[in-house]
Amino acid sequence: MRRLAETVPETIVHGDFESKNIVLTDAGPCAVDWSSAQVGAHLSDLYGLVRDAGLVGGPTDAIVAAYAAETAPVADLEWQLALGGTVWTLRALRWVLEEGIHVVPESMTWIDELVERAGHVTAALRVAA
Repeated sequence: MRRLAETVPETIVHGDFESKNIVLTDAGPCAVDWSSAQVGAHLSDLYGLVRDAGLVGGPTDAIVAAYAAETAPVADLEWQLALGGTVWTLRALRWVLEEGIHVVPESMTWIDELVERAGHVTAALRVAA
């Protein structure tokens, strides 16, 4: 927790920062659906955006580079992404188990993938530590 507090400042966290919640306007991209917003470390938002871009063959390296340029100097970038992946995955799994199976019955089929992803991201977190 100390490392997180020393490395990543608190900010407004969207909570569901994925492509489905980014609308392109004439003024540029605009995030919508702020119902999960809170104050905290933004790493799960970063991971969700990078993950979503990767699923469609998007520029994940460019997203990470833009993040690094905006938050320079970025210490522990691999660790930050791994921690963001851990938080994102556990939040997604929690949502599916608590709400998703009731409102989106198909989400039950996501559980195995999320548990597998949890193993990958926590392993990456150990390596990056």
